[in-house]
Amino acid sequence: MLQTSVHVIVLGDVTRSPRILRQACYLANEGYTVTVSGYDASLSVAAKTKNMNGLDLVNIPDPKKYLFLSSLSLIVKFILHSFFFLFHLIQHCRSPVILVQSPPAVPTFLVLWIFTRITGKKLIIDWHNYGFTLLELTTTRGGFLPRVYQMLELSFASRFLSSNVEHLCVSRALQKNLLRWNINASVYYDRAPDDFASTPVDAAHELFTRLKTEYPALSDQVGSTRRTRFTEVITLPADCGGQITQWRTDRPALVLSSCSWTPDDDFTMMIEALDRYNERAEKSESELPHVVFAVTGRGPLKSYYEQLIREKCWTHVEVIMPWLTPEDYPVFLGCADVGISLHRSSSGLDLPMKVCCFSV
Repeated sequence: MLQTSVHVIVLGDVTRSPRILRQACYLANEGYTVTVSGYDASLSVAAKTKNMNGLDLVNIPDPKKYLFLSSLSLIVKFILHSFFFLFHLIQHCRSPVILVQSPPAVPTFLVLWIFTRITGKKLIIDWHNYGFTLLELTTTRGGFLPRVYQMLELSFASRFLSSNVEHLCVSRALQKNLLRWNINASVYYDRAPDDFASTPVDAAHELFTRLKTEYPALSDQVGSTRRTRFTEVITLPADCGGQITQWRTDRPALVLSSCSWTPDDDFTMMIEALDRYNERAEKSESELPHVVFAVTGRGPLKSYYEQLIREKCWTHVEVIMPWLTPEDYPVFLGCADVGISLHRSSSGLDLPMKVCCFSV
């Protein structure tokens, strides 16, 4: 089975890499033996892939977890990151084909170029965005560090990874831009898994009933076990018998966004929009519905925005920040009346993965 095996690599948190994870699951379903390597892979992906035959998880040690690295220079960090990654490949990579996500391109490209040159393995790079543009979100645009990163990313790929390497990318705009660097990539669009669909009311009621204790915004004020904020169980007349579950006609609008809580997602814009909505809804002649706005995800800026939201005195808007299991997330998403992507493209070339049919 060696000839039909693929090693999928994310030099980052696999939880925040749904595209590459779906590709791994698709390959496993097609009969390939797939190994997924990433930071905290054994913990973050286990629930999503526990019933997936032919798919193994291997954790890459994250150098950032070692406190002594925080005081080291960037050059030493680069060397140590490269050593950790190369040692992982030598120890675990047995497949003839490697599929890697970019960004991050540093030190990924250099290490993989060395490794594939020695072993003769086939390399496929899936371009999601440009890492140097992400770096510019937190540093000076066009500064020294982004320019060095761009050199190690695009200049290096153009020089050493353009002819004998296969390339995928997320959009035609990114494909066109890569051609300027002599990189010929095939467009591979994102597609939601089959379990992402409109949620039947029975499944919605079961989910809201379980979650309403932790998130009171989902609970009916009466506290009945037969009612949530959005659904209710109705007993049918005696001649019909039984009972049915239905959506409540007086339910609020459920708006959902998945946020990574990084500079890539501009949540300040969302707070301003909720401010305006609440002002309009407060007008006596307004018939705008009450809004329950659910924001899923974790990230470094979450606590900052939680504090901003606590300071608001909205009367027609409630915000909850649930952390859902991989099984509950698609069910909850399928209950939403409106989905919003807050993704701000750092390069202007990639498509937000959370949007259907159109980009933001």
